[in-house]
Amino acid sequence: MMDYAIETLVFVIFAAVAAFFLYRMNRYGGFTAAIFGARIDRTVGAVAGENQGSIAIDLKVHILRRDTVGKLEGVEIIAKSFASYRKANRRRIARYGKCSAASFKVL
Repeated sequence: MMDYAIETLVFVIFAAVAAFFLYRMNRYGGFTAAIFGARIDRTVGAVAGENQGSIAIDLKVHILRRDTVGKLEGVEIIAKSFASYRKANRRRIARYGKCSAASFKVL
């Protein structure tokens, strides 16, 4: 009986986390926006990093919008290789205007 209770508890916790993340994806409009916790207004630019063997790294800068804070900047790091694709999202809480569009080129 105890094993059944533990399995049920693990399932309920997993389902709650999955439901919360799906809610965030629906609220903010996608996977990356859910990770940032804000809507992506536009992508300011992107920079292709130096390839190291079969690994390619890209950097994208997004202008984010959240109702309570206003506009923010988001930096997205994407690492791609032969067998994997990985996104590492970082959020920088800052007022809009700290990032210059002239310093980035579009991929």
